[in-house]
Amino acid sequence: MFRRKHIAVLSISGLLTVSLFGFIKGPSPKPKPQANKPPNIILVIVDQWRADATKREGFKLNTTPFLDSLAGDGTRFNKAYCAAPICAPSRISMFTGRFPSATHTRSNFNIADASYQTDLVGVLKSKDYTTGFVGKNHTYLTPQMFDFWHNYDHLGEPKVTDPQKLAMNKFLGSTNFYMSEKPAPFPASMQQPSRIIKTGEEWLTSQKTAGSTKPFFLYLSIPEPHNPYRYQSHIIPCSRRRICRSLRPAQHL
Repeated sequence: MFRRKHIAVLSISGLLTVSLFGFIKGPSPKPKPQANKPPNIILVIVDQWRADATKREGFKLNTTPFLDSLAGDGTRFNKAYCAAPICAPSRISMFTGRFPSATHTRSNFNIADASYQTDLVGVLKSKDYTTGFVGKNHTYLTPQMFDFWHNYDHLGEPKVTDPQKLAMNKFLGSTNFYMSEKPAPFPASMQQPSRIIKTGEEWLTSQKTAGSTKPFFLYLSIPEPHNPYRYQSHIIPCSRRRICRSLRPAQHL
């Protein structure tokens, strides 16, 4: 296995151009700094996204304009690495600041062994942050640790009753946790990245409506582009496009 290299910016791909919580919709004046006011934090991560699958890092297709714009306008760390090449140990190291050798979680199957004294969520709660989580967990984190919790899995959103969401869950389950050879029979708005963003946006809006003056921390964890793989009906599979010939060196992406 290779160590997955990441661009350390707080958002992801062109999928997020739909809007990021109503905060990014074009140029806006910079807010005046307020003395001693803690910053609001939105931490967005994705699963198994290679840094070199972005145009900024040399990928030939312009598939990540929003991510590239964040890297261009903000602070970009081009030598940031995961602490482990698999999910749970890497995520647990991110939240605890400890290597897998210290957390004792070296695989996806011994999350319960996670060892730490304090973590990012605990520090933020001690600073009176309101905390929210939306997306894939796969760590020791629990709903009791957050003020808001909405879980999504690779194969859908648990505990839903909406017929369209149930149908989406069924479709994801039909992939055998690998891929769908046919186009996804759902619009982009029903795909999990869009729904996770919308859920996060709704929570932030509720905080604003309630008149909360506390700083917030929102952890958005998007399961894609991890399998199961699928594509929209208006996208032609790569194997049928001439451009794929120029992507042969990166066909393992």
